[in-house]
Amino acid sequence: MHINIRAGFMAIVTAVSVTLYQCSGRNSVQSLEGTWRMDSVYSYYNGFAFTRKDILDEPLQRYEPDGSLVMTLNEESRTFYFSMPVRDSLVHLAPDKSVIDKFAIIALDNDVLALKKSLNPVFKGPQQERYEVRYFSKVK
Repeated sequence: MHINIRAGFMAIVTAVSVTLYQCSGRNSVQSLEGTWRMDSVYSYYNGFAFTRKDILDEPLQRYEPDGSLVMTLNEESRTFYFSMPVRDSLVHLAPDKSVIDKFAIIALDNDVLALKKSLNPVFKGPQQERYEVRYFSKVK
């Protein structure tokens, strides 16, 4: 039996982060407010993982107190919406309020945001796990 130590470590870090975040007393929406820049994306698929740090074409994401989400890339901006149905969940919504993306919040403070997005498997079969974790830093 081959055990992928890095994948196991990341699973433990994710579980601990979610637990610690859920136990914190911070107001999630207030912590989320502001502009965030994506720094890296960790991708995992059935024991294979890689981190992409060449994030140049991702928009800045500005979360407003009124629930709007403004994504800006270069000179173009688009407005969407967001909601936090529970403390550790973030949902991005289209202008018509239909769901675009769902994320688990695994870290959120005044400087760091980490969002985990579950992805559908590429191949058929049982016991497949595929997700990505998007890491952001707050723009000051």
